[in-house]
Amino acid sequence: MFLSPREKELLTELVNQPNGVSINQMISLLKVSKRTVYREIENLSETLNKIDAHLNKIGRGKYQLLTDEEGLRKIHQALQVENWLEIPTDQRQRLILF
Repeated sequence: MFLSPREKELLTELVNQPNGVSINQMISLLKVSKRTVYREIENLSETLNKIDAHLNKIGRGKYQLLTDEEGLRKIHQALQVENWLEIPTDQRQRLILF
C-alpha cells in the first residue's frame, strides 16, 4: 500500500484517535485548506478500501477509522515504510527549475 506523506499523517492521527478526527484537526495537522483535506480524505478512502478498511463519517466533519485486526496490522506496516520517492518540497521545486 503506497501512502503519500499527507495520507500517512492523516492515517497516523486516525489510528491514534479511535473516537475520530475532525476536519479542523486535519486542517491544523496538514496545514492545508479545507478543500485539500477533503481531497486527501477521498484519496485515503480509496486506498483503505483495498484492505477492507474504511473511513466512517461521524457527526458533522468528523471521521473515524473502521477496520479489523488484519487491516490495522497492514496500516501499521504501511506507516512504517519509508517511501524513497518522497522528495521534500524545496528539493522538488529546485528540480522543477532545472
